[in-house]
Amino acid sequence: MTLSLNNSDKDDFLHIQKNLILFTNKKFKIYDKFKTVQDIVDFSQDDIQYGILPIRIKMYDASNINDFCDQSDVLDKNQKLLVESWSVSYTDDFYILKHLKDNTILLTSNEKKLYGVIGISEGLNEFFPEQTLPMLIRTTLLPFKEKIVYDGFFSYHNVHFGGNISRRLKQVYAEIKGEEGIITQPEKNIFLGDLEPNKPDDEAIKYFIKKELKKNHFPSKAWSLAKKSPANRLLFEHEYARIFAKYQIDALKNHDEIKSMYYAAYRSCIIGVADSKKSLLAFCSQHFPKISDYLYIFKA
Repeated sequence: MTLSLNNSDKDDFLHIQKNLILFTNKKFKIYDKFKTVQDIVDFSQDDIQYGILPIRIKMYDASNINDFCDQSDVLDKNQKLLVESWSVSYTDDFYILKHLKDNTILLTSNEKKLYGVIGISEGLNEFFPEQTLPMLIRTTLLPFKEKIVYDGFFSYHNVHFGGNISRRLKQVYAEIKGEEGIITQPEKNIFLGDLEPNKPDDEAIKYFIKKELKKNHFPSKAWSLAKKSPANRLLFEHEYARIFAKYQIDALKNHDEIKSMYYAAYRSCIIGVADSKKSLLAFCSQHFPKISDYLYIFKA
């Protein structure tokens, strides 16, 4: 599983980042050892602690990035556009919760948002295998070519999470993923910490219906989305009735004396039964014309 940039994008990123580090260091006179880009290629832990991390505090500032773009002669036009977008960087503590196929899921320390991020040369999965999670780290998120990346540097809090905390974080992940979605793409000129997830209505409708019906509640959140468009309403009704029908099918199959029939369900009500689907549809069209399109037909 590779959760990092491809080689071409990686080379682009590192070329920009190393020159930005060098520029910032010279501007603020932070670390004497960094005099050329090569000094930033081969660095030690001390170089990170006393050089990279203090430089990093200043390097993503919008005014510093503007000065870099104005004064640098090592970037082409496209690379300048990329580094200009870094002024919306987001530095915070994040819980590493899960490594998916395409990204690693980070949860903000206030447990409000999920970010799907990738690495530059290496993904966070290289440092924190699944069995070590959850883990609390501090890092900086950056936009890069329609992706969100962590900038290659992090510090981690040496904290052990017990079973209760791990279970709570898994529950938070499931709820935010289901209700809000995961933030995986930046938006131009918007601070990454202010991004809001953009979960498709169809996924949210299905999630809320399943969640609320399981508790025998009317899925009011799904219904508010359903009212936004005819397509949403149709999905709401079919999904609501489909879940209801699933339990009815199981129940009907347990009674050998009940012959196999076609059933029409509207939400949690069976409103028609017939020997054939054709005759059932005809009956529903005649007697329930306003909701005939919303019916879920099943056989049991």
